Amino acid sequence: MNRAEKLGERAEELAAELYERRGWTVVARNWRPRGLDLRGELDLVARKGDLLAVVEVKARRRVGPAGGPREAVTSEKVRRIARLADALLVSLPELRGLYVRFDVVSILWPKGKEPEVELIEDAFRL
Repeated sequence: MNRAEKLGERAEELAAELYERRGWTVVARNWRPRGLDLRGELDLVARKGDLLAVVEVKARRRVGPAGGPREAVTSEKVRRIARLADALLVSLPELRGLYVRFDVVSILWPKGKEPEVELIEDAFRL
């Protein structure tokens, strides 16, 4: 596992803990569609009552020329997340009928320092 993968894994764990501390139940992590001609994965899916949060987790060590972690969620990424969320609801019928919200957890985590975590609820709408 390379450094970027380790950072991503640690960031996703931090995001899952954030949701669980707030009373959410994590129903899926790194969910990938099976048997569908669709690429990608949903980093985190959490449920609280009638609300389902589809969460994109972005982590960076530093802010670069293109911005920080939250700027890495491009319009193409949003479209991919939406297609994957549709596939998730087809695959897991018990989640149908819930209100779906798209969140972003942005984590700036400089080496040797504490992470700066920003939860952006309802980050985009479709």
